[in-house]
Amino acid sequence: HIVTSAVLRHAMVPAKAGKIVNISSRAGKVGIPNYSFYVASKFALEGMTASLAEELRDKNISVNTFSPGMVNTQSFPKPPGRKGVRSAESVED
Repeated sequence: HIVTSAVLRHAMVPAKAGKIVNISSRAGKVGIPNYSFYVASKFALEGMTASLAEELRDKNISVNTFSPGMVNTQSFPKPPGRKGVRSAESVED
């Protein structure tokens, strides 16, 4: 929020234009068992994004989220046999 506020104040609002894209997750839309803290942070991000979008609409500044989908990482390991999950290495490209 500190960086977003600074960029808004010093660049986007004076220019009367801009785009903010926050990186979210499916976890910001639905609950996931055993990941309550992560889910809570993503729900908060979705709420902040929606609020900023409404606040900044008249200033020609759009605010959206992007949810790239599941990536097999140490924090969120891919369940065995699950298709459609990218590897961390494939995202490096």
